[in-house]
Amino acid sequence: MPKTLTQFIADVRSALSDPESPADQRQAGTVMAAYLADPAFLQEIFAQCDGPRTLLHEDSLRHFCVVTHRFEGAKTGEPHDHGATWSIYGQVSGVTHMVDYDVRQAPGPDADGLVTPRREYAMHPGDVHLYLLGDVHRPSRTATTQLLRLEGVNMVRMPRPKYRIAD
Repeated sequence: MPKTLTQFIADVRSALSDPESPADQRQAGTVMAAYLADPAFLQEIFAQCDGPRTLLHEDSLRHFCVVTHRFEGAKTGEPHDHGATWSIYGQVSGVTHMVDYDVRQAPGPDADGLVTPRREYAMHPGDVHLYLLGDVHRPSRTATTQLLRLEGVNMVRMPRPKYRIAD
């Protein structure tokens, strides 16, 4: 039976019986990994991708979002977290180099947070990574990449603190 966006949403919704539970978030990542292995599913959802970020679904029951990303060319992002929520990245094409950080000083209303690098790794097609609430990371790429992402809530409406790397 071919995998579809509708079935993916249903499987993620089932995995996230408690969307704030890291165990359920990990289960949603396992669901994502199974779908990343299906080229027809990926072709279906990326046919709808109309820019760097395409919102495919915002769940009215569990509040998670399904988002595709198509990033063109090389770029290094800034260290960031996902505000008051979690996120799961699934690498579809290309390679994303990631750095995870430890927070040395929390951000404040008038001050950036300070972070120091903890570990570096590369995400290759099929890789899935869960970023829990408060996890700070920084992506970079040397060429075009595509990602499938689950967000605990729609990140477009989420205020996010700023971080900088400590000297």
